[in-house]
Amino acid sequence: VLRDPEFTQQVKKRVSIVEFYADWCGHCKEFSKVYKEVSKVLKGVIPVIAVNDESLAQKYSVKGYPTVKV
Repeated sequence: VLRDPEFTQQVKKRVSIVEFYADWCGHCKEFSKVYKEVSKVLKGVIPVIAVNDESLAQKYSVKGYPTVKV
């Protein structure tokens, strides 16, 4: 889980897969199982990042949770 400024630095360095989620979101809890597996498969290939930060979600136009962006 990254927050600013580490998040911004990471996504500026290279293409990343980013999941925006919220702790209260039931769909996010279910999706986290799949996202962890994706993270394991892609380790060393592409950064897989999870973000639980409302200000970053707003900055990247997240309208619902979970949201995945590349």
